[in-house]
Amino acid sequence: MKKTFGVIFITIGSLFMLAIISIGMTAISNGRSLIGTTKTVEGKVTGIYDNGNFDIGIRLEGDRGHYYINRGQQRGLSVSEMRARYIGEELVVSYVDQFSILDIKRQVRHVNRIQLGEEMVYDELD
Repeated sequence: MKKTFGVIFITIGSLFMLAIISIGMTAISNGRSLIGTTKTVEGKVTGIYDNGNFDIGIRLEGDRGHYYINRGQQRGLSVSEMRARYIGEELVVSYVDQFSILDIKRQVRHVNRIQLGEEMVYDELD
């Protein structure tokens, strides 16, 4: 019984430490992404939604990624205005390329820049 408890305790402790280390290795500092850690995709916007905690979520056609603008609503962006303007449009979206033990498949993507043609829709890097 003591041996089983010890194994469980060590396993849980190891997983906890791995999660803490993974969070510490993030490419985001103070809610802003770091330059040089980004990837860029282009796609037709199929959805824009309130992601909770003032985040704004964006879905692109044929893309399994869940893109989000961290605290976008606190930065002056409106979900309803973005829906009206960008649904169906081809956007260029840059996001943070990072690993997290909480998102092994890397499907949740922190957006740092969005462009529509020459228009800068959102820029976290400036």
